Amino acid sequence: MRNITLTLMVILLVLSSCSGLKVTQHYDEEIDFTQHKSFFIMPPDPFIDLHVNRYDKELLLRSIADEMKARGYKQNEATGDLVVNMSLIMNDKTGFTNYNSYYHLSGYRFVYTWGYGYAGGYYQYTIKKGTLIIDVFDNRSKKLAWQGLGIGTVEEDEVKRAKNIPHVIQKMFYKYPVKKK
Repeated sequence: MRNITLTLMVILLVLSSCSGLKVTQHYDEEIDFTQHKSFFIMPPDPFIDLHVNRYDKELLLRSIADEMKARGYKQNEATGDLVVNMSLIMNDKTGFTNYNSYYHLSGYRFVYTWGYGYAGGYYQYTIKKGTLIIDVFDNRSKKLAWQGLGIGTVEEDEVKRAKNIPHVIQKMFYKYPVKKK
């Protein structure tokens, strides 16, 4: 019984860790992040408005600010020790799948039947892939201090997307050199 419980726990852990989001982070090990006390967020590129609605853009910026504040940084409007920049790249992936009715259920198995059914057709679908890039620069040296990349499928449902955005940002900042306080 114990082996079954342990096996189920491992399976649940593996399934819960599976996510469509791939995250990578890099940082400059020569920079002492504890010396920085404040940050400001650069205005995003105007072209981001072509892919992201105003509400999602504001939620992204607010979530980034919340992660920085949780690490003890104060937000300034025009200057700060750290400069945060957000970039977004969107790609549409188009795929095709076909359907037909040549197979039907006969008893307990699917059986291929000659001459029955119709040829069917195809269904075209589009998947939005997005890459979110968050750069944190040292304002004094103008060097890239930390970079986080999040690559994944963009949720079509606005309500689910609004719930996912803060979690995506949290995942991207998970290995930030300064831990949450």
